[in-house]
Amino acid sequence: MSNSSDLGRIEELGRQLSDLNLAPQDEAALRQLIELARQLAATITAQEGQIAGLAGQIAALAAQIARMQRELYGSRSEKGKGSNAASDSKDGSATGRKRTRPGGKPGRRKDRGNAVNDTGLRYGPDAVVIDIDIMPPEVEGLAEDEYEIISERVCSKVAAVPVRHAVIRYHYRKVRLKRTGDLLSAPAREGVFMNSCADVSFVANMLVDKFAWHLPLHRQHQRLAESGIIISRRAMSDWANRAIALLEPIHEAQLQSVLQSDVIIMDETPVRAGRNPDRPGKMKTGYYWPVLGDRGEAVFPFARSREHRHVGRILGEFEGTLVSDGYGAYEAYVAIRRETVKQQGCWTH
Repeated sequence: MSNSSDLGRIEELGRQLSDLNLAPQDEAALRQLIELARQLAATITAQEGQIAGLAGQIAALAAQIARMQRELYGSRSEKGKGSNAASDSKDGSATGRKRTRPGGKPGRRKDRGNAVNDTGLRYGPDAVVIDIDIMPPEVEGLAEDEYEIISERVCSKVAAVPVRHAVIRYHYRKVRLKRTGDLLSAPAREGVFMNSCADVSFVANMLVDKFAWHLPLHRQHQRLAESGIIISRRAMSDWANRAIALLEPIHEAQLQSVLQSDVIIMDETPVRAGRNPDRPGKMKTGYYWPVLGDRGEAVFPFARSREHRHVGRILGEFEGTLVSDGYGAYEAYVAIRRETVKQQGCWTH
């Protein structure tokens, strides 16, 4: 019997008490019991409604957890497919979808997304691709018109190319014109450095390896030796310094372009630079002072300390808004140039 029918019977019993001719104290006790029963039935009804609502929430959360577990622990090919799952098959047909089953089963092809083959290999347009044709040994020595290629199977593998550095030998030819007898010499190619064996491609790669990939010159020297090329480390250090000197005008021009911005952002960050003579085995602490302009240009001036004077040396006669943290060097610079420079704190600080 439901709680609503029980509550109705309790109400009916309360109305029938006047017909029972009970003593006043007995009638009062019964009415009190009936009231308690009515309140209890109403409480049970309300709690049953709450239980039903919670049961619905539990069912929804359980379904959500099950879906998240499938996405987290299931096959990677199932993640984020949505309505495009059918497009993974070759023809998009129902038959193709049945053959392509994520996770793989014996006799069924495993779906690997945008991989080039079943091994999961992926590569972009910038990758170096070397194509090698492999023919059946029976056709070796036959002319091309003696056989016909009807199909091919492509197998891609990732490989390490053993030769990274090479020696380029330029053969400058000197010729004589038979008709006139004139002697002609090929002009010499210009190099990045005069009287140097370093090609510009080698110097550029050396700087990228050192500063972008943090590969020290002595390790690059070892790699050269593995390639059979012997160059002194002193020469490599000299080339690095000379190349950096060639890049200084570009840095200065970039800095001047940034300082023409109406708003610039500046900060300072420590970097290890050079040995510390006062602390054997330790490195000195230098500082980059990156400056970002309002056109997306950024430069990274370097200073050997965090002294206030470096802000004025880098920014010079800048006019506009300087966005920075609360370091006193920026406040000191703005105080000196308060008529032309305003300071704004960044949102982080």
